[in-house]
Amino acid sequence: MRLMQDQMESASDAFLFATCGPMIHQSPQHVIRELTVAEQVALDAARVAADAEKDEIREQARAAKSAWLETRHVVDSLVAHLKLQRERQRLSLADIEDRTGIRRSVLSRLENDTTSNPTMLTLQRYAVSISTVAERTLAPTGRRTRDT
Repeated sequence: MRLMQDQMESASDAFLFATCGPMIHQSPQHVIRELTVAEQVALDAARVAADAEKDEIREQARAAKSAWLETRHVVDSLVAHLKLQRERQRLSLADIEDRTGIRRSVLSRLENDTTSNPTMLTLQRYAVSISTVAERTLAPTGRRTRDT
């Protein structure tokens, strides 16, 4: 029986070698092979291009984060106001969940996690559930958007 399995494995290996070329490693999900010269040249060129753009990409990310942090206080104050109103009305997160359909765990994270990033719709649903209005003025920042 073992001899038959060995023969089948060697036949399988021969087929893979013939179709895929020399392999370094084979697993049930992945076949890793050596790159051709053309593939290695393309990979090297992509790495050089990525290195050349790296500083620009990092600067764009820093600017985006800075803009987000500048406006973060608006979201934080709105969420704090919503939580205060909920507590004044003696409503639990379960009550808000029933009124909005937003899971309690999401509401808790919204109220307590300063890195949460709620959508305007989520804030509006929360506000309506406690009979208040979520109003904030949005103004252009002078930054380019995807549309411009």
